[in-house]
Amino acid sequence: IGYRMFDCAECYGNEKALGKAFKNYFDDDENSVQRSDICIVSKVWNTNHKAEHVREACLNTLKNLQTDYLDAYLIHWPIAFEYTGPGPCGNDGTPESIPKDSLGHCRLNRNTSIYETWKAMESLVDDGLVRSIGVSNFSSIQLADILSYAKYPPAINQVECHAYLIQENLLKMCRSKGITMVAYAPLGRPG
Repeated sequence: IGYRMFDCAECYGNEKALGKAFKNYFDDDENSVQRSDICIVSKVWNTNHKAEHVREACLNTLKNLQTDYLDAYLIHWPIAFEYTGPGPCGNDGTPESIPKDSLGHCRLNRNTSIYETWKAMESLVDDGLVRSIGVSNFSSIQLADILSYAKYPPAINQVECHAYLIQENLLKMCRSKGITMVAYAPLGRPG
């Protein structure tokens, strides 16, 4: 029907279903659209920010989507949680899995920096697993930090942006640095 960009993430729980649909579609010789005609974006979840987990998460995403590469791979949020195991959002497989302590507080991974995560993302580009890398939910300050050491600057910053949350300054900064700002919830969020 003409839709060409597919927005995925470990925590959306949509990668396996889309992978099956892609395989069925691309295996049909009568279809004129090829893999190179679509854009597949996915995101590494907060529990997988450590370098070896970034790679593991990407390989899992590629397996789920049944593709050899991603057009873009984003850091989902600029915060690292404790590692909870392989799989979608950790070993329990639930969407929006956030590791919590006995008091219900999020267990952060304070030993993993965005620098480490970004360098691991860059290695995915070098290895041909990902065409471009970017971020999601990053502020201007967080983008400036990445730009200070990035071999490959972020291609995308996907953020909430709509009439009630214009993000004008962030948009100006992204434009000035050649970063495409992609809006989610462009019609606003419920409530």
